[in-house]
Amino acid sequence: NTMQSKNNCYSYALDDFDNGNDWGLQPGYAEGEMTWRDNMSLENVKNAALSDGRIKVPNFLNKLGFGKRGYYEVYLVVDNTDGIKDYHWYRQDKGGYWSQKHGIGSVNNVDGSGRLISNPAYANHNYGTYPNGTLNYNGGGLFLWVKRR
Repeated sequence: NTMQSKNNCYSYALDDFDNGNDWGLQPGYAEGEMTWRDNMSLENVKNAALSDGRIKVPNFLNKLGFGKRGYYEVYLVVDNTDGIKDYHWYRQDKGGYWSQKHGIGSVNNVDGSGRLISNPAYANHNYGTYPNGTLNYNGGGLFLWVKRR
């Protein structure tokens, strides 16, 4: 399916896709703000994504339920602890569970332990060993909002 092969975790979280790029959108694409690649951190990837204009940081009032109309929740994690430097996004689906998409792989709604994701802050973000390190985003994450299309 075209959407699957043209979508990565970020474009999936944004419910968007990039026809010109088989790896999907990257945070900061709209503004050409890609400096996070040199210094992979939650803060840098978040700031690049904010510059794209669709993501919003929830504030105290929003967390109480005000101002969320037109937005849905996403969760950002980063792995910068060994040979792999990567970010990953989850998005909340109708019904409360969360889903994700690794690279050009298929969409799923389970964490690194194969459990349904009801709260990504408590999910297992360790997806195993790869040739250049372990894909492990268990160092904490951020809840953010995305503006619906």
